[in-house]
Amino acid sequence: VLKPGGTLSSLGVYSEDLKIPLAQFAAGLGDHTIRTALCPGGKER
Repeated sequence: VLKPGGTLSSLGVYSEDLKIPLAQFAAGLGDHTIRTALCPGGKER
């Protein structure tokens, strides 16, 4: 459950484009943030 003003975070690797159906995601509340990043690798980990 993502509350209004909440942030959805995704750390991962996807083999294809990640498509999010925004109309269904927002469900009429539209006050969300989506953040994505890759996990560091090698010496950075």
